[in-house]
Amino acid sequence: MGTVLVVETNKKAQTRLKRALKGLKVLIAEDAALAKVQVENARPDVIVMDIELPDRTGFELCRYLEMRDATRHIPVLFVGKVDQFDAGSAAAFERVVTFDDLAALESRVVSVTAQAELDRRVRAALRRAMPSGPATRTGLSEPEADALKSGGLDVDAEVDVTPLARHAATYQSIWKRSLTTAAAAKRLRVSEARVRQKLGSEPPSIHGIRDGRVWRIPAFQFTRRGMVPGIAAVIRRLDPDLDPVSVDHWFRTKNVDLEIGDEHVSPLEWLSAGRKPQIVAELASDVGTGA
Repeated sequence: MGTVLVVETNKKAQTRLKRALKGLKVLIAEDAALAKVQVENARPDVIVMDIELPDRTGFELCRYLEMRDATRHIPVLFVGKVDQFDAGSAAAFERVVTFDDLAALESRVVSVTAQAELDRRVRAALRRAMPSGPATRTGLSEPEADALKSGGLDVDAEVDVTPLARHAATYQSIWKRSLTTAAAAKRLRVSEARVRQKLGSEPPSIHGIRDGRVWRIPAFQFTRRGMVPGIAAVIRRLDPDLDPVSVDHWFRTKNVDLEIGDEHVSPLEWLSAGRKPQIVAELASDVGTGA
């Protein structure tokens, strides 16, 4: 884990934030002008900022950073009261940590930093694979070539990388809409440890995406009040090594073996309608096998 820049004017708030981030390297900037200097000099891995700054709002500083190539990809978490964010964007609201929930701040920092690193890897791979036309073997590093080969891509010949770009974009969308373990625990009304237990069991009963120490749980598994009925039984039958994009696609694609009335439905639609999960579980055991 690298460096966190805290942009906060209030001394007591600075102390609380440093205490909440005690396992990380923390730099302090007391206003937007100093924050700009710190960002240029230290290039922090993540920025934690208050909304009310003496020289401009946190939202204005965030927009400034997003307009610059060198800083647009640094993730930002906002700290403050919920009612301060009514005028902010929906994307900004997703990055809010209130002072009443600082216990979750460090895990949120780790999560957004992992996501930023994942974004960086995808951008780098696509830049190498898509220089000006069809990709060739010479446009990729050894680790990237090995990764693409393991996915069945013939990197020794000219290839159309449009599917790769589409796959990467879909993966990013799934990740960004996914729940953290804390959010999933709240939705299910269980402890976060219980969610991790479900993710780590053999077989798992929740489909998750793991990046280092960070878990994200794709949102398609949830309703407003809990999990989609019967979906845990289906997840248990899926190959745990399946690509998250393939899993999401399978759950959302109409299946000729699933029919409600006169209409073919997807596994997700079948389960959401309260139909027997055993039928979908049987189908799940064949996903990725070519059966």
